[in-house]
Amino acid sequence: MRGRKPRHAAALALVGWYLMLPPAAIDKWGRVDWGADTKAPLLAWYFYNESGDLKNRHNALQFKTRQECEAKHKQRYDFWMARKARILNWSMGDSTHAQQVTHETCVASDDPRLWGN
Repeated sequence: MRGRKPRHAAALALVGWYLMLPPAAIDKWGRVDWGADTKAPLLAWYFYNESGDLKNRHNALQFKTRQECEAKHKQRYDFWMARKARILNWSMGDSTHAQQVTHETCVASDDPRLWGN
């Protein structure tokens, strides 16, 4: 860490990672449509957590490293793809959630897009 001051090292150590899910797609009448809206701004995406309250950042599961975050994404993706293989008739909710999981992404906690900057 040559050239860095100790306070910079502390700031780097505080960065965590969030697993973010895109919101559901909305049709032209404002109703939930099949699939995920991957073009939505990051502020509209959901924070993954174990409680199911995806809109609340305070309940978000924060990972220490990007690798931990990506491992959770892989675990969730594998689960949904295995589920898809077992179910012949997907509901719209199943299809939308599977699309959301497919397009999940790991985002650093200091990413300015999370704060609207």
